[in-house]
Amino acid sequence: MWEAYVQWVLYSLLIESILLNIPIPVIYASEEEDNRWNIVDGLQRLTALRRFFDNNFRLSGLQVLSELNGMRFRIKPQSKKSIKQWEFKGDFNI
Repeated sequence: MWEAYVQWVLYSLLIESILLNIPIPVIYASEEEDNRWNIVDGLQRLTALRRFFDNNFRLSGLQVLSELNGMRFRIKPQSKKSIKQWEFKGDFNI
């Protein structure tokens, strides 16, 4: 149980960094001949983002944006059209 908590806190701190516009390390990928992508470095960061966007954990352990602790990512159906910058393209099998 403790290890899972630590993992969620680390995921949360990554999300906090992104919300604060703090640069995160580059994610490296290679493209195969069949046009599939292999993640060379950054799989844990992509996993954290996907789990956050899928509402799989609540933010916890945030230090700067502590008012967001306990919150999840949610988009209200009526607001999806206005959030175009969050559109992801690609097939991520994480």
